[in-house]
Amino acid sequence: MNRSFRLTRRAEVSLTEIARWTIETFGLRQAEFYEAELLNRCESILNGQAHSRSCAVLVDDVEDLRFIRAGSISWSF
Repeated sequence: MNRSFRLTRRAEVSLTEIARWTIETFGLRQAEFYEAELLNRCESILNGQAHSRSCAVLVDDVEDLRFIRAGSISWSF
C-alpha cells in the first residue's frame, strides 16, 4: 500500500515563511537541507519508523494526526 501525506494550508504557509527566512539568514543550501530533513521526518512518521506522538495529547477529538520534533519546530500532519 502506497501511503501519502497532505499538509494543511496553514502548514504550507508556515513552511514558505520558514524557507524565506532560512534563505535570507543562512542561504539556499541550508534551506534545501532543512527541506530534505523535514520531508524525511514526514516519511518516517508515515512509514511508522519515527517516534512520533499523537496530537490527541495537544488537541481533543483528532484522529490520525501525529507530530514530531524537528529542530526547534514541531511538525504535524
